[in-house]
Amino acid sequence: MTRPVRPTQPATRLCQWAIGQGLEIDLFHYTGRAADFGRHHHESCDLSLILHGELLERTGSRQSRGQASFLCLKPAGFEHSDHFVAETEILRLRIDPAVFRSDLELASYRGWRRSEAAGRQLLQWARDLVREQNLDDPSGRLVEILAATDELPARRPQPPWMGILEEQIEDRLDEPLRVRDLARELALHPVSMARAVRRVHGCSVRRLILRRRLDRATRELRRGQLSLADVATATGFSDQAHLTRRLGEHRRFTPGELRRLGRT
Repeated sequence: MTRPVRPTQPATRLCQWAIGQGLEIDLFHYTGRAADFGRHHHESCDLSLILHGELLERTGSRQSRGQASFLCLKPAGFEHSDHFVAETEILRLRIDPAVFRSDLELASYRGWRRSEAAGRQLLQWARDLVREQNLDDPSGRLVEILAATDELPARRPQPPWMGILEEQIEDRLDEPLRVRDLARELALHPVSMARAVRRVHGCSVRRLILRRRLDRATRELRRGQLSLADVATATGFSDQAHLTRRLGEHRRFTPGELRRLGRT
């Protein structure tokens, strides 16, 4: 095991444990303000457990938001990008793809929303391996974290149309989206749709749309390829002053600060 270190970089490995039988476990700290990782993949099958903080993960055209106690399972070679909204700590299980396929008999899950059952199975497997070994863990941190995972709250199931709604929002951020129009296109009553969105996302439909607008605006400003006015237009804000005001209210950033972060 590596010694715990003080987090100073955008991504810092605090601890690492070699468990054996095709499993390694890392504890990572991400600073949030500067931790932004473009499209990449891992050679191992990865299960990430968010201990605290928040990140946005993008896979193709789908974007998912992960917060504390969320599990994210990705097969080896699965391309994705990550943006850390806040200071975040993640326990990462790196599993040999051959072990994942043969010994664990799990399918390849692609994304947050289909991985919870498989993720819990992998955590149980890791707990059993750690218990069987005389692990060098003087801080007791790994044993403590894995023990706590046995009581992770189960996420509520989401309705089958939720993914379609999220994709519609992502694809039409430059439009003046209206809740009643989105509901009508999904053959839903606006109140029923609003209740389901609040149950799954913890916010109103309008706030979900605003989050997605700000998420995309943040990415575009950090890329630095569009003017502020063009970013505002592409993300559905009335003008650059409107975008600047919303960024300050909800993200505590100015466009200039995001531009500078993109150059670091």
